[in-house]
Amino acid sequence: MASCASPSSRLHGNAAGGSATAMMLPGPPGRGNGGCIDLSPAGLLAHGAGSSVVISDPRTMQLLCVLPMPSSSLASFVTAVRWVPPSSSFHAAGIDDDDDERRPLRLAAGDRHGRIAVWDARARLVLHWLNLDETRGVAPGSGGGVQDLCWIHHASGWLLASIHGPSLLCIWETSNNPSVLWMFDASPEYLSCLRRDPFDARHLCAIGLRGFLLSAIPRPDSDISLQEHRVTCGASDITELQRLEKEIAAPPPSPALAAFPAFTPKLCFSPLWRNILYVTFPRELIVFDLNYSTALSVTPLPRGFGKFSDVMSDPDFDLLYCTHIDGKLNLMPSIGTIVPPPAVLATTIWQSEAIFRNIEKQSRDLGQIQSTHSVISDTNTNQNMYQGTMTYLTSISEDGKIWSWHLSFDKSACARKVKLAVPLVAVGTQNGTIEIVDVLANAISVSFAVHSSTVRGLRWLGNSRLVSFSYSQANDKTGGYNNKLIITCLRSGLNRSFRVLQKPERAPIRALRASSSGRYLLILFRDAPVEVWAMTKNPMMLRSLALPFTVLEWTLPSAPRPGQNAASKQSSTSKERSAEATGAEGTDETSESFAFALVNGALGVFEVHGRRIRDFRPKWPSSSFASADGLVTAMAYRLPHVVMGDRSGNIRWWDVTTGLSSSFSTHREGIRRIKFSPVVHGDRSRGRIAVLFYDNTFSIFDLDSADPLANALLQPQSPGTLVLELDWLSTRTKKDEPLVLCIAGADSSFRLIEVNIDPRASSILRPVTTRERFRPMPLCLPILFPTAHALALRMILQLGVKPSWFECNSGDKLASSSFKEAPATFGDLRSYMIETTLPPIGDSVVAELLLKVLEPYRKDGFILDDGRAKLYSAIVNKGTCARFAFAAAIFGDIQEALFWLQLPQALHHYLDKSTSRSSEKGSESSVHYHSEQASTLNRASSSTERSAPENMAKVAENCGQLSSMAFRQEQLWFNANERIPWHEKLDGEEALQKRVHELVSLGNLETAVSLLLSTPPEGSNFYPNALRAVVLSSAVSRSLHELAVKVVAANMVRTDKSLSGTHLLCAVGRYQEACSQLQDAGCWVDAATLAASHLHGSDYARVLQRWGDYILRSEHNMWRALILYVAAGALPEALETLRKNQRPDIAALFLLACHEIYSQITTESESSDDTPGSGSPTLEQSPKLRFPSKNVDDEDLIAVSEVFGHYQQKLIHVCMDAEPNVD
Repeated sequence: MASCASPSSRLHGNAAGGSATAMMLPGPPGRGNGGCIDLSPAGLLAHGAGSSVVISDPRTMQLLCVLPMPSSSLASFVTAVRWVPPSSSFHAAGIDDDDDERRPLRLAAGDRHGRIAVWDARARLVLHWLNLDETRGVAPGSGGGVQDLCWIHHASGWLLASIHGPSLLCIWETSNNPSVLWMFDASPEYLSCLRRDPFDARHLCAIGLRGFLLSAIPRPDSDISLQEHRVTCGASDITELQRLEKEIAAPPPSPALAAFPAFTPKLCFSPLWRNILYVTFPRELIVFDLNYSTALSVTPLPRGFGKFSDVMSDPDFDLLYCTHIDGKLNLMPSIGTIVPPPAVLATTIWQSEAIFRNIEKQSRDLGQIQSTHSVISDTNTNQNMYQGTMTYLTSISEDGKIWSWHLSFDKSACARKVKLAVPLVAVGTQNGTIEIVDVLANAISVSFAVHSSTVRGLRWLGNSRLVSFSYSQANDKTGGYNNKLIITCLRSGLNRSFRVLQKPERAPIRALRASSSGRYLLILFRDAPVEVWAMTKNPMMLRSLALPFTVLEWTLPSAPRPGQNAASKQSSTSKERSAEATGAEGTDETSESFAFALVNGALGVFEVHGRRIRDFRPKWPSSSFASADGLVTAMAYRLPHVVMGDRSGNIRWWDVTTGLSSSFSTHREGIRRIKFSPVVHGDRSRGRIAVLFYDNTFSIFDLDSADPLANALLQPQSPGTLVLELDWLSTRTKKDEPLVLCIAGADSSFRLIEVNIDPRASSILRPVTTRERFRPMPLCLPILFPTAHALALRMILQLGVKPSWFECNSGDKLASSSFKEAPATFGDLRSYMIETTLPPIGDSVVAELLLKVLEPYRKDGFILDDGRAKLYSAIVNKGTCARFAFAAAIFGDIQEALFWLQLPQALHHYLDKSTSRSSEKGSESSVHYHSEQASTLNRASSSTERSAPENMAKVAENCGQLSSMAFRQEQLWFNANERIPWHEKLDGEEALQKRVHELVSLGNLETAVSLLLSTPPEGSNFYPNALRAVVLSSAVSRSLHELAVKVVAANMVRTDKSLSGTHLLCAVGRYQEACSQLQDAGCWVDAATLAASHLHGSDYARVLQRWGDYILRSEHNMWRALILYVAAGALPEALETLRKNQRPDIAALFLLACHEIYSQITTESESSDDTPGSGSPTLEQSPKLRFPSKNVDDEDLIAVSEVFGHYQQKLIHVCMDAEPNVD
């Protein structure tokens, strides 16, 4: 099931920045935004909506903040958003560092004007503006808009890649001095999409509309390594593109999303298979192998589905999620479901949920890890591996709603109904719906589908009813208009039409005016008499007024008397008018009056009493009060004052009981709307008015001031915002409370602005006061905490806290409520920490101080939601690695979480190999060569047995995101063996050479020889292939043959034929040298595969350690490098890497995890060898750290603990200085 909420869901003000947007609801996203959406690793959703970036929490469907992209010209659509991946150096060195690279929530956003803003989303500040037009010295906008964005890693940090205009690919340096590092023009190709490689953060790919595929990797010397490929799309797609080029929607330099909005090729990398891409064209899904530069498979568009619009890969399984332009979501393969119309604009998959799924799966048997070899199962034969799993997706539909999808393979999630709340604001939309905004939560609480066309106007009828109208032109020859009036009941959700006519009318409805009580309604027509209706259970027309009215306004209620209950007032409002349930003071409870102006400038006041309408007989002002041009365009009426504005910009007010009057000129264009501010007891007589001008700007005037113009507020807090409609919000109950103004912008946004006018400060706007906002459920997003408090929570989760600490009054729509309200906490808070037998490390007092710092968050339920708390309670006693992985995943550090999940297996691998190496050292040299030959034959003959379902040991260890950190020989061999069938049908000499290389790396020499002998004699490579075939088939020779092969191999390497040279080395059993040659040639994965097939012990460890050095030095992926170091037994290098990267906390936790795993392995092995009755050693008998490496002294371990203690003390001081801040 899908639960839906508006994109402008929940918002809480943040004093850190952006008070103008702290009370803003954005407009809905549209096709002009290009479907831009991104989900951060920490679980924050960002998408474009008009000219703003909207950030929300998809778990609770609550809006966090709105980041507008201000522009001097008309509003520019945001067309690309992308979160910056987490930095590995942030958590320790960034405690009190304001460096932009260490900010945890950075976001890049590009717009149709070609500008790129790098935001700090938590502070709501623009860190840098990247403007290509200014860099190139051309006119603004001439470079084209931004098509897509992508972050890639470099030695200096994260670089930003962007597509500008139709074909320009740029890479930016976004540090303190932003600049363009590199540009590539792919014209005449239109570039459509950018994606980063999950296996190598330096690598990105860009796809074009015609199938042009660009692969780029930045080098350390600021150069770029480029490879160009061609993805062949179908003939039908080519024909459609040629047709669209003739009917191009926007000429160059417009990007592809503007020129061809219905033709959007997309790509994504496979998170499970290196160098595999999934590419969608409108009618085809293509699996593309970058290594072979060819398509492995082509799948046509399924029957009954619209064209492909996007493709996403599941992070754990071989599944693809494809969206279609007709609003369907297709799971490739086998499962399909339909999204309710309208169409889907953008979809993203929750990568963060996959890591929590892996943590839960690993923790089930973390304490029962076997030291035996793990064998990988064939994923194609295990269909039940999907059972019990759930995938989370978020999509944005064309009507502006966000949909949270929970795709389960055995059950479906249920939608959560949104409850109504007051005070409410009703907003009409262009697609005929009425949105009800909960002002306290600043969220759309419910939506009603009322009209089939644009809602032209709406009014409140009391507290729970709305009246709205729309019209459309008749299609018959007689012409005219079909007017439609509907009453909507908020309590029942029913829509009821009234004044239903059989034939079209001559004039359309111009406006509606409802009395403050909701009893009477005036219907204004264009060039037709005004109708007066009594809005009873069955509305009836009282009479028709055939006067040339220009404006009509009902009187507003006066200020309540002190004895009245202010809370009983009607606090609902609409965009056009505020209506309160109390009647006008001093009048009959069934009698209400309205003021009007005629086209000749005449004024009047009528009173409606029951079915009668009579003249109010006001005291008229002097004759000089009449307007010079005689046309009144706006009016507001609250007994006893009438305020009017004309098309010359003059404002006049008149007291209908005394006849006193006054006027002043605003020196602006004509006045469209005037709104009286709501009043409470003690307010001055006339009060303040908000005036909307015809140029879509507004001002606020104080009519009680001697000089209203001098003390006016000219469009406060909203520079550059074009206002379509405004009204005051009737929520004041005390005189000293600020006024709140509702603004409907031209960008479809809805804003609330607090107005504080201090008469002692010459009516200067005071800072906006932050008020507590209602939320239906807490925001459990620790990533939003101040940095010091976030690090404090991270440390508490790592050290281990009892589940009872999370007991609070919180709710979670993704999990059932199971935690009760927390009891009061007294005494020593350290009792909440779990009991552990691990040796102490760092400062023991820190835990209690950190718990005190986090107490405000815990009491309000902002730590973890029920689902996360239940998961933590399940794994908290399953070992240190499970806790460390959970803490990393909570803050979006996916790579670190994967490192902790793989650490036990890596340490087991190292200890197992070291044990077996010492026991077999004496006999290894005599049988090494023949055992290798037997191993080769065994591997060649048992390739099918490897994937037997019954040999499956640990699915969690061998598939999904954990495969990116593979190090076991069986796992590397399995990953390479799975690729062999993919390339069997590929033709061409280059493909043949790569297939031979794959087979030799796997040890399947027989098949490699057969493939080499299949080369035709007339081929240019016949003799080299024949030579290799003969050498590989006669590999049993010795001495001279071995020397000759080594010489030939060296010559081949020198002539840039390293792959052929390694094949000859493999033929004579020189696998270590072959691996070294492959690593020198940059074929690191091939070298690891070859080593996994043939090397053991220290030889295999050397290959892993050198691979780790390359990943750390070139790919800058510390976590993958650490896993390879541990698997190779290079534990001192792992500690040194953490020290150089300034991670004292991770270094200390690494020691604890290694101590726990090593002690457990030692205890199990000793207990199995001891005789019954002998006491096995316990962890309490080893008070000091036990580290499984002889090359690390005790002094080094003590130094790590001392540095960690200093880090904890520094963190405590920073936490004490920071104020708790949830949003």
